[in-house]
Amino acid sequence: MVDDSGTTSKKMDTLSGPEDPVKDNPTPEATKEAPKAEPPTDSDSLREEAVKLQKEIVVGMPTRTEMSVGQPRTVNKHRQWEKDRAEVVNRYCDIRQTVSGLPSVEDLRQP
Repeated sequence: MVDDSGTTSKKMDTLSGPEDPVKDNPTPEATKEAPKAEPPTDSDSLREEAVKLQKEIVVGMPTRTEMSVGQPRTVNKHRQWEKDRAEVVNRYCDIRQTVSGLPSVEDLRQP
C-alpha cells in the first residue's frame, strides 16, 4: 500500500533485515592501502651519478688487450676488480636500465 506520507519506504527499510555483513566486515583486500607510487626519478641527476660511477668503474679495470690475451694474472686482476667494484657496477647497471643512452660496462673498457 502506498500513501503520500512515505510510510511505504519506512516499511521497506524494516523488511530489509539486519545491516549488510559485507559492509560491516570488509575483506582484508578492501582494507589494504593501494601501493604507493615511487616518486619520479630525475634523469639528469641519474645521468650525473652515472658519469661519476663510470669514472670509478674504469679504475683498475683490465684493458681489452689484456683480456684478449687471457693470461692467468689478467684473470686474477679481473676477478679482483670485479670483487672490488661489484656495488658500483650494480648501481650503474640499475641506472642504465632507467636512463637510455648510457654505454655498457664492457664498452667502458679501454682498448
